[in-house]
Amino acid sequence: MASDCQSDRVPSRAARLLAVGLVAAVALTTASVVVAQQEEGTVVGRPSLELSVPDNRVVAGNRVALDVYVANGGDLDVGGPPAFEQRVTTARNVRLRIDEARLDDALADAIDVRTGSIVVGSVPEGVAGPVTFSIDVNESLAAGEYEIPVELGYDYTALVEYDGTTADRFVDFTEQRTETVTLVVDERARFDVEAASAGVVAAGDSRRYAVTVTNVGNSTATDAAVTVRTGNSSLFFTNRSTLRTSHTAFIDRLAPGESRRIAFRIGARQGTPPGVNALAARIRYTDPNGIEETTDPFVVGVPVGAERTFALQNVSSTLRVGATGTVRGELVNTGGSTVTDGTLRVVSESPTVEPREVAIPVGSLDPGEVVPVSFRADVANGTDPGARRLSVQLEYRDDEGDAHRSDRLATRVRVAPEQSFAVRNLTGSLQAGERGVVSGRLVNTGPGRVDDAVVVLDESGDALRPVETTAAVGSLEPGESTEFSFRVDAGAAADPGARPLSVRVRYRDANDDRRRSAPIDGSVTVAREQSFAVRNVTDTLRADGTGLVRGRLVNTGPASVDNAVVVLGDANGTATLRPRETEVAVGSLAPGETAPFSFRIDADNRTDSGDRQLSVRVRYRGRGDERRTSDPLDLRVSVAPERTFGVRNVSGSLRVGEMGTVRGVVVNTGDVAVGNASVVVASGSPALDPRVREVAVGRLPPGEATSFAVGVDVANRTDAGPRRLSFRVRYRDRTGAVRTGDTLDTRVTVAPEPTFALRDVTDTLRVGETGTVRGVVVNTGPAAVEGVVVVLRSTGPTLDPRATEYAVGRLAPGETSPFAFSIDVSNRTSAGPRPISARVRYRGRSESRRLSDPLDARVSVARAADEFRIEPLAARVEVDGRTVLVLRVRNLRNETFADVRARLGVSEPLETDDATSFVPRLGVNQSVRIRFDLSTTNDAIPKTDSVAVTFSYTDESGTRQRSDPYFVAVSVVRPESPFPLVPAAAVAIAVALAAVWWWRRRR
Repeated sequence: MASDCQSDRVPSRAARLLAVGLVAAVALTTASVVVAQQEEGTVVGRPSLELSVPDNRVVAGNRVALDVYVANGGDLDVGGPPAFEQRVTTARNVRLRIDEARLDDALADAIDVRTGSIVVGSVPEGVAGPVTFSIDVNESLAAGEYEIPVELGYDYTALVEYDGTTADRFVDFTEQRTETVTLVVDERARFDVEAASAGVVAAGDSRRYAVTVTNVGNSTATDAAVTVRTGNSSLFFTNRSTLRTSHTAFIDRLAPGESRRIAFRIGARQGTPPGVNALAARIRYTDPNGIEETTDPFVVGVPVGAERTFALQNVSSTLRVGATGTVRGELVNTGGSTVTDGTLRVVSESPTVEPREVAIPVGSLDPGEVVPVSFRADVANGTDPGARRLSVQLEYRDDEGDAHRSDRLATRVRVAPEQSFAVRNLTGSLQAGERGVVSGRLVNTGPGRVDDAVVVLDESGDALRPVETTAAVGSLEPGESTEFSFRVDAGAAADPGARPLSVRVRYRDANDDRRRSAPIDGSVTVAREQSFAVRNVTDTLRADGTGLVRGRLVNTGPASVDNAVVVLGDANGTATLRPRETEVAVGSLAPGETAPFSFRIDADNRTDSGDRQLSVRVRYRGRGDERRTSDPLDLRVSVAPERTFGVRNVSGSLRVGEMGTVRGVVVNTGDVAVGNASVVVASGSPALDPRVREVAVGRLPPGEATSFAVGVDVANRTDAGPRRLSFRVRYRDRTGAVRTGDTLDTRVTVAPEPTFALRDVTDTLRVGETGTVRGVVVNTGPAAVEGVVVVLRSTGPTLDPRATEYAVGRLAPGETSPFAFSIDVSNRTSAGPRPISARVRYRGRSESRRLSDPLDARVSVARAADEFRIEPLAARVEVDGRTVLVLRVRNLRNETFADVRARLGVSEPLETDDATSFVPRLGVNQSVRIRFDLSTTNDAIPKTDSVAVTFSYTDESGTRQRSDPYFVAVSVVRPESPFPLVPAAAVAIAVALAAVWWWRRRR
């Protein structure tokens, strides 16, 4: 009974022991898993930095502060403790620098970066900044948007491994890349004000002055008011009548780069010390947005110089009563500035002293410069000797060309007593129109001796014209006399009889000064002039011919003449008469004697028929063998009518840009036959170019008509419509001389040139393929054209037409015809619209080949079609593992590819030991599987990555081609967990306890 009870308890106890073991194993396993989850793991992430410039609008010509903000968005791939998450998303040691080496050339020349590299420090998730760069923006930089490259560098932790028992492991990286920020240059007007006048304003005077206002900005300023103000009371603005402290000028519009000159008159008050005084200019204007702006003041300098003063010193004179003397002195510039174009004005304050020169040029005078001046003055007879008062005043121009006048400079001169002379026995042998001699005796009736005396004959009007005006008589003591004589021409208009004559005496006095006496009057007798007449005048003149004019010359004068010549001159209405000779010698003629003369004269075809007046003069030798010429002698002639012609029925087959023919009829409308006639194309529109200028038509009797034709080229670009064309008839007259008729104007009509247009242009062009361009050519001109060919012009290196000409044939006005061109599109071109151009070649009226103006159209090139489609079949790899990447490749083109080679491109953490795959042939729409070896490194992060597959192949034309990369997604995953040791130990304990229980039970 006891033994049964014991056996019952053993199983119960063993069962309890097994249950406890199982619970312990389960608890141990659960505890191990929980501890592992809490005390080990990996955090993966990275910072994500972006740069922004909220206030990026600047104005050219300024130094600007560019504020850059750094924003960190942070990327967290695998999370963990907050401290580690913050670590992997924080950028440390952030550095910013404007990369000037990457600026484009235009921007690099226009900005100057004054700030180097800037260290920002650590940037956690969020925004840091601003980071300020100082940049000088040149005023030449045009308005617009510009990309500024900014080099961004920072350090960060990409991975943190922790297990709670050993030190945490950090994987750090350094990132260096270039970002861009946008700089916007606004349009804004800016100004520069500079002095445009370099002269000096003399104290007590004014001058023109100007400033130049330049818009150095990049936008237009309107309604600008430029106000210039003086900086002190020494300067003033003046308009010759009022004085002001400011001057305002208005400019309606000032574009960028445009300058305006603001001119005004500025003055300096007397007593203003020399130096530079300031003017302040301020500009009020309206910008393009309608906002009124006002600039800061601009300062320009006005140089002020010393006052202008002058003096007259060392004055002396040789004035004598009744004579002309000289006043000499020195003019001194006692002021502080140079004057130019100086003229000394002489003012006599004595009525008996009259200056001969009242304006004496002295030129330029620098400060302190001394210029000798002198002028002559006449002292009236009867003037009392002694001192007389004279004044001078200097008129001059300043360095700006403005005229000024100085104060009067007074001086005193001395007048000496007068010298006198007399003329005795004045006689002359003179005849009107002839040359004779006037003689007399000069007597010194004055109080002193004179030297170098010269008798000067005064002009006596048209009646007596001296051939010699001076006769030297030497020295004369008081009361001494000497002979003198002059040769004198008596004018043909001189009336016979007594004529007045006066002389003066020029001499040196006892002081060796040059003097001149008062006029000494006398008279001489003039005989009547020589005369001629023309009688018995006849002529044989005809318009457009040569004739003779004959007559007889008669000596109607009182004396014989020698070497007489009849000289033909001009007269009213004879401009179209051209003498072949203009002089005929007739020899000597006694009073009343006659001699014949004749002239041959050509009358051109413009000469009107009727009476004409000619004139002749007689050139001869008279008394004293002097050459003389008579007054004009009139003679009347008559001109017979000329030959006349007409052009009728003129027509032409002319077209713009082609050669045509002009036809017409020439008619002799005169009353005389002409021989060897020809029609000459005289003139016309510059667009019409005759191929020949002259067409022979032979002999033309009166009233006869004959036809002619002229080939004419019409220039390109000529406007269609009526054009003037002129003709003249060239012929031989009765004497055999070649003559030309009047110009005969006609009108011909020029037809417009053919025009064409391209319409309904379509295309099937694609990159790397052959496509077709189709369209319709239309005859838009007024006439039918033959032999039409559409000629495709060069379309560039990437579009290669297989043929450039498309024959159309005949096109009537408004008729259309289709055309088509096959074009190979290069693989090197890009997709998008392309211009094409064609011209139409056709035959003109003269069967010559012509080309139209270029006709433009637009086509569109489609992007290249993909060669392959790739489908991943096995694209999954474990961290630190290896797999086979399997891809299905399909040929999408309408051609078979040969020798297809696929190459795999990977980047860390992906690796490959077998990067190529070969397919010998891939037909249209055919698929094939390709495989590549693929592995990852032990530090790879589980994520979706990508690989690139590039194909090279031979197309059906035998050309080796290379595709663009195709990207395939690859999943990088964690490896499966290893065998769990702790749960296995718990199970082992449970098995052991079960075995003990079983063994004891068996016992």
